Amino acid sequence: MPAAAAADTRNWEPPTQLTEAPLQMMRGDVAMGPGGETIAVWAAVEAGAATWDARALVKEPGKAAGQPQILEVKGVEPKVAADAAGGAIAVWSNRRRELVASVRPPGGSFGPGQVLARSTKQFDLGPGVPKIAMNARGDAVISFYYMAHLPVEQGQFWEIRRPAGGDFLDPEPISEVLGAEVRL
Repeated sequence: MPAAAAADTRNWEPPTQLTEAPLQMMRGDVAMGPGGETIAVWAAVEAGAATWDARALVKEPGKAAGQPQILEVKGVEPKVAADAAGGAIAVWSNRRRELVASVRPPGGSFGPGQVLARSTKQFDLGPGVPKIAMNARGDAVISFYYMAHLPVEQGQFWEIRRPAGGDFLDPEPISEVLGAEVRL
């Protein structure tokens, strides 16, 4: 064991409940802000409800978790990334076959969702399976998979970039159109 690892006496804190039951949750993601705050996103459906919602919660270290923020009713597959200043971006798909993102300024709440991509004639099932990465400066890249089922099952990987503090750029393809053998 390296000396640095042997000298490290930090331990994991006990788990913290972020939501109240009963919820069904799936496909969550988490990022950490510079002050140790937890920025969590997930899709949830409350008992008796019929639709999934994309939700977010920011928890400060040593404090109780607050109320989750609903990013979008009928939002699924949420992902999140944070920068060194505490800003964050959440991205998700929705049932209208759109890819949506929301920006959170340092210390603030997530703003309104902005549609970044929609289903097209070629990709009738729309964008899905988003991933996001952000560097310390706040430059972000979102990748996603445009899907179609007619005339054959096919898709294509795309990306959307956002320079730190700037606007989201137009989507650009980053792969050839792929056939049915692609599995995510």
